[in-house]
This record gives sequence, structure tokens and C-alpha cells, in this order.
Amino acid sequence: MSAGASTPINLTNFTTGTRIDLPYGAEKLSVSPLGILYTSSSGRITEYNPDTLAVVATLPVVGNPSPLKFSPDGSRAFFLNTTPQIGARTVQSFRTAQRDLTEWPAFSFTSSAPVFEDLLVASNDRIFAYERANQSLWEITASPLGGQVTNLNGSIVGNQVYGVALSNEVPSARFLYVLTQGSSQPSLRRINLSDFPVVAKLAAASAAKATDTPKRDNVTRVDFMMNAVIRMPSRSGTGSVESGLRPSA
Repeated sequence: MSAGASTPINLTNFTTGTRIDLPYGAEKLSVSPLGILYTSSSGRITEYNPDTLAVVATLPVVGNPSPLKFSPDGSRAFFLNTTPQIGARTVQSFRTAQRDLTEWPAFSFTSSAPVFEDLLVASNDRIFAYERANQSLWEITASPLGGQVTNLNGSIVGNQVYGVALSNEVPSARFLYVLTQGSSQPSLRRINLSDFPVVAKLAAASAAKATDTPKRDNVTRVDFMMNAVIRMPSRSGTGSVESGLRPSA
């Protein structure tokens, strides 16, 4: 695919089909779990029939959209406005069947919108976003669309997040990996997401408060300075240190 054009390629024999010029100067291409083809270009998302490459629908959006990320069931698409200084609305989403766009946050003259580097879709109703400028992790809710900075109830220690990644289980990622800067050295944590409710559910549940003692049984930290893997203490107070951490052969 070159700027504004697409060429289908048959992966069984590597033959190419007819090149089709795409409207609106599209440069970003995405395919949903349902097999639907989309392009992103300034001010619009365009949906195509993946077999004929004919335009099916065009969705006007604010700003310059990133490539789409999808819920595992393909029912929702998410993308970033890579120029949130234009109209804010950093995260935008639509239901793929209804093509109804929702946006967050709303434009404000008094506050600036966060600028995210990436969206990580963990499940149908759980999304994370990484904000490099402030080195912070956000949890994004799908419906209603919104977000807030999170430390997963105390499991992310350190106020500088350098990188995040998800494991690839489907339909729900099991682990979130977070690289942070602690008080004296970087730390890598593997967090079991099943221990932490979705942020919207957490806010609605009277029994789950931000001051609750976080679960630590399934949080593993790598200490680079100590060259060790540290199993975070459980509620019983037990923990362990495995020294001599080395790359596997």
C-alpha cells in the first residue's frame, strides 16, 4: 500500500490484484477481527469491502486518526487523535455495526487534552493508554468512553512509566507488563489483570475503594540493579527473591 492506494496480494501464491486508488489520501490501514477493512486519513475513517475494496461507508472524525484498534469481538473500534491540540478528543471510538462515533475528552479552553502514544485493548471493555509526556498509564472505559490515570490500586510503584505491553490471550489479556522508574532503579512488573476490576466497575462498587489493600500475590517485579526477580508479598506477608537473574539460553 502506498499513500492513497491499495493493492490486494494473495498470500497463497503472492499474486497481486488490481491497484485501487483510495480517496482522501489514506495512509493507515487496519483490519478488524470481523475481516472489515478500514483506512485512516485526516478528518475521516473509511470502511471498505475487503473483497472488492469498494467504499462501504465514511465516518467523519476530529483531527488526524491513528490506525484503528479493535475489541476482540470486533464490535468496537478505537483510535487516537494524533493531533489533540486540534479539537481535543484524544480517544475516539465507534461501534462497527452502527458507526456511531463517541469522543473523549470534550474540547476545553481551560485545560489541555492528554496526548497518548498508544492504545492497548485488553478485552471488550478494558483499554489502557500510555501517555509518554507525563510517563503515566491511563485506563480507558469503552462505554461510556472516558479515562483516568491508574496505578491498578497500588500495583504500579513509581511515578514514571516508561513502557507498557499486554500479553496476547484472546478474548482477554491476562497480564499487563509495566516498566517503571522506582526510587533508585527501573523495575519491570507483570500484573495479573484478573485481580483488578475494570475502572468503571471499581468506581461503582461500594466494596472497592481506592484505599483498599492491593492484591500483590500475582505481581512479579524484576529488579535490574539487584539482578533478581522479586515475588511481591501476599497478604500473608510472604515473598521471595530469586537472585542471579540471567537471560535464558
